[in-house]
Amino acid sequence: MKFSFYALLMVGLFSFSSCDKDDPEVKLDDEAIVGTWNLTAYDADADVGIGFAGVFETTKSVSTISNSTVTVTFDATGNWTSTGDYTLTTTVDGETETEEVTGGIGSGTYTVVDGRLTMSDIDAGDENDVETIEFDTSYSPDTKIDLVANVKESGSDPVFGLDFEIDLMLDMTLEK
Repeated sequence: MKFSFYALLMVGLFSFSSCDKDDPEVKLDDEAIVGTWNLTAYDADADVGIGFAGVFETTKSVSTISNSTVTVTFDATGNWTSTGDYTLTTTVDGETETEEVTGGIGSGTYTVVDGRLTMSDIDAGDENDVETIEFDTSYSPDTKIDLVANVKESGSDPVFGLDFEIDLMLDMTLEK
């Protein structure tokens, strides 16, 4: 009986040690990103704090898109553009608003360094507030790019005497 147990243990160990290792991660680079991609997912979770005299009140906001016809085109010279429409649904403190957004998500410049994508002039439905955002990426060659960013900002408005803090988690998916 001991022999059977040890034989079974050795077969199990041999099976695990003979498995191929996972494929190495493929990093996004300047050449791989060039082309036109479809924006298939956009999810943003934000905690927005507004304070006066050091007392902050924080609001939770969740935004998603649906019905996206947005395409994002990256050219070989470091510029990106977007066109198309989408439905933006935003929930703030339990109240939900939906709006139709036209004209894409902005246009600007981009860089890819060590698999990280930085895009300038991203417009998430408010053309008065565009951002430069650096994304961590997960890249499936020629098919899909998952983008994740955590943006933290703080500042003050001296005119109104208000302070603000924003903690945003943004997930986007681009597919060919």
